[in-house]
Amino acid sequence: MTRIKPLSFEELDNKFKKKLNNAKSIMGYTPNDGLTLARIPGLIEGLNKLTFSIYGDDGYVSNEIKYLISILSSIKSGSGYCSAHTVHGASKLGIDKNKIENIKNFKKSDLFSNKEKAALSIVEEANQIPINVSNRAFSALRLYFDDNQICEIIAVISLFGFLNKWNGIMKTELEVIPKSIFEKYEFKK
Repeated sequence: MTRIKPLSFEELDNKFKKKLNNAKSIMGYTPNDGLTLARIPGLIEGLNKLTFSIYGDDGYVSNEIKYLISILSSIKSGSGYCSAHTVHGASKLGIDKNKIENIKNFKKSDLFSNKEKAALSIVEEANQIPINVSNRAFSALRLYFDDNQICEIIAVISLFGFLNKWNGIMKTELEVIPKSIFEKYEFKK
C-alpha cells in the first residue's frame, strides 16, 4: 500500500494536468509517482527536463543501452515499481525479451556485447552502498565510450538512483499496464 496518497487529477493545476495527459498518451497510463511528485512545486518539471535530456533523440548513447542500464539499476535497487516501468519501456522499444530476462547474468551471457557489459558493470558497482566503482570497471567503460557518452551513462544511473529510492520508499502503487508487461518476464538468477 502506498505510503503517501497521490494527488487526484482534479487537485492538479491545469499546466500539470496537460503534462500528465501527454505522459498518458505516450505511456498508455498516468504514472502514479507523478501524482505524488506533484506535491512538491517544481519537482516534476525539473525531473521531466532531466528525463527528457537523458532519453531525448539527441543522446550520445543508444536508448537500448540506456534502458538496459535503467532495468539493471532498478532490479539491483529492489524497486519493483521502476523495474516494471523500465521493462515496459524496453518492451515498447523492441528490446529482445530474452536479453532483458538475462540481464542479471550479463557478464556470462553471449546476448550482451562487450560494450553493453562494460556499461552494465558500472551499474552493478554504482548500486553498491557505499558506491564502489572500481578503476578497472571505469577503464573498461573507456574502451567503448567517450567522455560525453560516459556522462550520459552516469546520468541514467543517477536518475534511477532518485526514482528507485523515491518509489521504493513511497511504495508507489504499480499501474496495470507496466505490471501486466513485467509479469510476462521470467528473470534468470
